[in-house]
Formats: sequence, structure tokens, C-alpha cells
Amino acid sequence: MSKSQTNKFTWFGIRTLRQRYLSTTILLSLILLLSSYFGWRYVEQTSHKQLQHINHRTHAADALANVILQKHALETSLQRFITLPTDDNRRAIYRSFELFDIAIKKLSTNNWIMSDAALFDLVASLADDKVQLARIVNNLIDVRSNETKWFPALNIMQDRMFRYNLNFTSALDFVIQESSENLSKESQQKVYILANKIRHTWQMMISEFRLFVSNSFGVFSNNPDKGMSTRKKNIEIYLAQLNKLIKELDRLDQQGALDLLSNNSLQDLRRWNTEWQSAYQEVHQSLSSEHWRRDLVILRDDITPILNRIQQRSSSLQLELDVASAKNITDLTMLARGLSDFVIFIAIGLSLLGLIGYFVFHRTILKPIQNFSSALRSTASGEHIDKTKLVTSNAEEFQSLAKSYTDMHEQVQIRQSNLDHMAHHDALTQLPNRILLRDRLELAIARARRDKTILGLMFLDLDRFKQINDSLGHDVGDQLLIKVSQRLRNCVRSTDTVSRLGGDEFAIVVEGITHIDQIVSMARKIINSFIPSFKLEKHELHSSTSIGIALGPSDDDDVDALIKDADIAMYHAKDLGRNNYKFYSAEMARQVAEHMALENKLRHALEHNEFFLLYQPIVDIDTEEIVSTEALIRWQHPERGVVGPDEFIHSLEDSGLIRPVTQWVLNTASLQYLEFKKAGYDNIRMSVNLSGVLLKGDSMLDIVINSIEKTKIDPHGLIMEITEDTLLEDFQGAEKSLTILKDMGIRIALDDFGTGQSSLSHLRLNPIDIVKIDRSFVRDVPGDSNDSDLVDAVIAMAHKLRMKVVAEGVENKEQLEFLRWHKCDAIQGYFYSKPCSGRDILTLLSERNHKTRNKSNTD
Repeated sequence: MSKSQTNKFTWFGIRTLRQRYLSTTILLSLILLLSSYFGWRYVEQTSHKQLQHINHRTHAADALANVILQKHALETSLQRFITLPTDDNRRAIYRSFELFDIAIKKLSTNNWIMSDAALFDLVASLADDKVQLARIVNNLIDVRSNETKWFPALNIMQDRMFRYNLNFTSALDFVIQESSENLSKESQQKVYILANKIRHTWQMMISEFRLFVSNSFGVFSNNPDKGMSTRKKNIEIYLAQLNKLIKELDRLDQQGALDLLSNNSLQDLRRWNTEWQSAYQEVHQSLSSEHWRRDLVILRDDITPILNRIQQRSSSLQLELDVASAKNITDLTMLARGLSDFVIFIAIGLSLLGLIGYFVFHRTILKPIQNFSSALRSTASGEHIDKTKLVTSNAEEFQSLAKSYTDMHEQVQIRQSNLDHMAHHDALTQLPNRILLRDRLELAIARARRDKTILGLMFLDLDRFKQINDSLGHDVGDQLLIKVSQRLRNCVRSTDTVSRLGGDEFAIVVEGITHIDQIVSMARKIINSFIPSFKLEKHELHSSTSIGIALGPSDDDDVDALIKDADIAMYHAKDLGRNNYKFYSAEMARQVAEHMALENKLRHALEHNEFFLLYQPIVDIDTEEIVSTEALIRWQHPERGVVGPDEFIHSLEDSGLIRPVTQWVLNTASLQYLEFKKAGYDNIRMSVNLSGVLLKGDSMLDIVINSIEKTKIDPHGLIMEITEDTLLEDFQGAEKSLTILKDMGIRIALDDFGTGQSSLSHLRLNPIDIVKIDRSFVRDVPGDSNDSDLVDAVIAMAHKLRMKVVAEGVENKEQLEFLRWHKCDAIQGYFYSKPCSGRDILTLLSERNHKTRNKSNTD
């Protein structure tokens, strides 16, 4: 562009760069201020609206809670009046109705309720239910206050049986009196004795009848039906004896032993006995029916349905409150998202302005510089250029470009150096790579041998780096590796070598050590450097490292051997719990050899059927019936005897034997389950533990499908137990596999809940059916208040998510009662049974079913 053309390029008449910069700054400032103002106004209005909603909903929640409270108070007043129908208890009912009415009216006038027609109709229905309930309760009060209405059989006993009893005893007394006046006669003696027997039998029968009536009220027994049945049998026995004695008296009358008056009394005895027996049958029929107490019928058929309906409507209102609360949270989330979008919009706008500024900058400054550099490169390639034309401006920027001409001969050397650097350094972190590490380690070993010093080789990798890489992406992983490399450089001396071997593995060569404490101090410094979080572009991550240390030339003086030693030490450090360091020792090599030997023995055990299963019952806390059994693997070691799974499960997972062993466990447990069903126990389930290793990929699904096809087991009878740490290894993969199992009908249990990295997302996002509380939390309840509160909270949370809860490690009655009180569904532990064989489980099932039937018969 010529000078004349440049002069024609103006911004709305603004010619100087300073004026253009100032105008642009004022314009951008106005835009930012206006955007900020409208954004603030939008947030202010939305926040005010949400606060109003929250306030109205809070008042509605308080009013609804008061309605529920008054409903419970009314139920309590009704129970007290039924038990003791005093004037105070009657007034308490009326007072409860008044408070209940006030609570409903307050709820109906709530702004949130009035703004929603459906909710207003629901509250109106509550008011209608209250009116209907008041009418029925008035009828109940009338019935309970009138003994004849309350207890229909009372009329029969008062009006008829009482009179029949008096008439019978009067006629019998006359016979006894008349016969006692002529005891000198043998016939009168027989009449006198027989009449006294009749009176004794009659009195015993009347006593049994009184006990029969008392038992119907539950006075002498917690089981009225059993008491009434016993008394009824006794009454029938006495009636049979009484009829037999009266027939005997008839026989004496036929022999002329009775006088005329006594004969009339005998007729009265027969009549009143018959009348009393007839009335007794009516009383027995009344007391044995469901309507023997009228107040209970009203309570069951009329009042309870209305109370349940009120409870359902209250629950519906509570659900609407929860939905409204969730909606408010969603609105606030949308507000936050809007603000985020606004910020992004501003950022994009600024970026666009930056691009525009760049194009302007490129047009006025960069392009002339580019032309100048092009001329210089042509010169470097051998083309002849007039040097007087290289610098067309006396500005310092263009003068500095003239130096590029003198620097051209250095370009070849710079390129060569870069190639050499790339061959010996990691492209991501710019640290020395494995090739350069070996070279420097070989030189360091020679120097340490020559100078009689100690050489330290550290191997370290990042704990859970794969999880970060898989979940957040390789870009985030690369950023983390760069940050780690920077911290490692800051932890070592300038004479030490920090290298990246690949992936998340690093190595550090520490030279010139005179005492081992120096490398210990450096290892601790490196571990401590990982304590602060790593702040990346969009993430803030926490990580730790495990360090293995080998010393040369004391451990080994060969490069490969020393690298192997440091690698072994690093994996031992990870086994210690990560975020740790460990020095190599010969014992580690021995342990590696032992680990390989253990794997061989485990292969031998699998091939020679040295594994066996024990089963521990899981008992329903209410019925005390065995609802499922957990299959527990044991190893019958040829030399050590029975070995628990804690000693070999990790080796099974490392060696890959976990798959065939799990297949064997599932097949064996399934066959045992079929034995339970064959014995008639159809409702019991079989629980099997799954290793987290199997949830990666399709291994676990193949095992389950193979077992189902081989054993023909119903999948609905299986429960698969997993741990929380299993979900952390591959959350998405685990969720997918568990969902497939769930769709097959298999129930999923989260084992040892609370011991891992507990997260509500595990329960919410995974298809969990059962939560098993770890024994460490159950052990000290109810004595330890912290554990007690935690167990109570877990049970409540699981029930809210519609999950069953099993408490592990229950060993005493106090723990059982505590769990029963807090509505735990089932328990597992030594209180009921230790792990035992399948045959012993069948015995336990038989015994428990027998106890359950006996308990039911007793009740």
C-alpha cells in the first residue's frame, strides 16, 4: 500500500492511533457497563421472585405440618376416649377437631395453595374429609357413651340371663330347703345331695361364664380367642354335667322322692336352665362376631379409611411441595446457566474484538514486517537483495529486524539442536526420556563407583491417573503431567535428572549422595509437593504419587537391574496404600517370588477342587425368617488348612484367575440354591460377591449367562454384591453392566457401605436394590452415638431411595433391637449363625420355620 493509499484509510475521520484507541476503549466500556447493568437487573428480579416462592412454600410446609400434627393429635384423642370415655377425653376430641379445622383453614389461605387450582381442590377435599370425620366421630362418641350400644351382648346378660340365674337358684334353693327338712328319709337325703351338686355345678358354670365374658375383653390374657375357647369348653362341660344331674333328679321324682312343691321347682329348674342356655348361645354368638363391640366396627370401617384418605392427601401435598422445591432449584440452576452463558458471550465478544484488533495490527505492522522477513530469507537462500531496501523505516521495530540478516547462518545449527532434543526428551513435558535416562544413569553409576558415593534411582507414578485420564480426557491428563513435571523439577537439585518414561511414570536420578537421609528427605519433599491441588484450565485436581527407590551400586550396578529394582519398590509402595515411598530390598524380590508361587498354588487349587463354599444366612428382622444366604469362598490349603478369602482374592485378581474362580463360585452357589428350592424353600435367595475386576468389559456378564444356562437357575433368585470402590474404578462401565443384570431379574447389593469412598451418586445413579451396612458401623451400636446416628441415617436414606437395608456383623440382642427399632429390613451376623455348609443351612431353615409356626400358633 502506498503512502497516499494509507492516508485514505481513516476511522470515521479519526486519524491518530491514540484517538482510535481512546474511542475504542470508551465504546467497549459503555457496552460492558450496559451489559453488566441489564445482567444485574435480570438476576435481581429473578432472585426476588424465587425468594417469594420459597417464602410461600415454607409457610405452606409449616401449615401442612400443622395439619398432619393435628390429625395425629385427633387420632390420639380418639384412642384415649375409646379406652376411657370420660368428659375430659370427649372435650379433648372436640378441641382436636377445632385445631384441625384451624390448621386446614390456614393451609387453604396460603398464597402458594391458592395460586394452584389443583392444590386448592386438594385442600378443599381435606376440609370435606374433616367434616365427614366429625360426623362419624360424633356417632362413635354416642356409641361408646352408651353401654348397650357399645356392647350389644350386655342387654341379653342384664335383661335375661341375670333373671334366669336368679329364678334357677331360687327354685333350687326351695328344693334343697324342702329336702333338708326330711333328711331322716333316705330318698330325701339323695335329693338333698343331688340338689347341692346341681347348685355347685351351676355356680361353677356361672363363674366360667363370667371368665368367658372377661376374656372377651382381654382382661386375663393377651390372647382373648384362646381364653374364650377354653372357657367355652368348660361351660359346655358344666352344662352337660348339669343336664345329667337334672335328669337324675327327674328319675328321683319319678320314684316319688319329691313332694309336690319340689316337683314344681324341678319344672322351673328345667325351664330356667333351658332359657339360660339359649341366652348363653346368643351371647356367645355375639361375642364371637366382628360386631361384639360397636365402637371397633366404626373405627375400622368408617374412621380409619377417612384418616388414611387424609394421610394420602397430606402426602400428595408434601410431594407437591417437594416438586416445587425442585423446580425452584432448577430455576436457580437456569439462572446460573444464564449468567454462565452471559460470561461466555462477553468472552466471545472480547475474543472477536481481539481478532479484529489483530487484523488491524497485522495490516499496519505485521504485514510490513512479514515482507521484510521474506526478503531476508531470500537473502539467506542465496538470492541477492539490495540491502538498502531491507530497512524502509527508521523505527526501532524495523531496525531490530535487520538483525535477522546476521542470524540467518545460525538457523541450521538451531534446527540440528532441536532434532537432538526431540530424540532425547519427552515431547509433552520436555523432560529427558527413557533413552537419555539410561545414558545418564550409566554415567551416574560409574561416577558413584569412582567417587564412593550413593546413587539413588526413584521410580514414581501417579495414583489413579488412569481414572482421571478416562473420565476427564487425555487433554486434561496431559495438562496434569506437565504440572507434575514442573513440581518434580522444583523438588530436585540442578545436578539431578528428572525424566518421563511414558504414561504417568517418571524416574529421578539423584547423584552425589553421602547419606541415605538425603534421598529420604527428597522423597518426602516430592510426596508433600503433591498435597496442593493441581489447578488446570477448567479443573482443579488432587493426585498423589507412589515412589520406589533403588540405591546404586549397593543394590545393583547394572542399569537394567537397577531400573527393575526401583520398579519393584514402587509397586510395593503402592501396596502400602499409595502416597508413600519404599526402598528396594531383597525381601521384596522374595515377596514377588512368593506372589508368583501363590498364583501357581491357586491354579492348582482350582484344578484340584480345593476351594469350597460356606453360606451365612441373612434373616428378616421382623419375621426372623431366613430370606437369603451369602456364599463365602474358602480355600482348603493342603498344609495350612482353611484359608480365608482376604489372603488370596488379590492374587486371583492380579493373575486373572478371578474369572474362572468366580464362574465356579456362581455355579456352585446356584446348584446349592436349587437344593434349597428342592427342599421347599422357594422364597430364599442366593447372594454372590463380585470382584470389581470383572465389571470391566463383558467378563462378568459372560460368567452370569454361562452359569444361568448351565444350572438352569432362575435369575430372580440371585443377588450380586459389589463394593463402593468397585464403582470408582470404572463408574460408567459398572453402571452399564449392573443395569443389564438388573434387567435380567438379578438384584444388586452394595456391600460394606460406608467403608469406601461413599457417595450418594453411587446409590442414585446405579441400579442398587440392597444396601449392606458394614460391620464396623454396627459393632458399637447402640452404645456409640456417632455410629448409631450414622446407621439410622443410612437406613432412612436407603428407604427414601426405595432400597432394602441389611446390617452386617450383628452379634448381640442390643444391636438387633436397635436395628429393629430403626426399621432395618434384615440382619447378618453371628447372633443368628456363623458361615456354615449348605446342609447346615437346610437344618437352620427347618428349625426357623418350625419356630415361626410355633410362634404363630402361640400368637
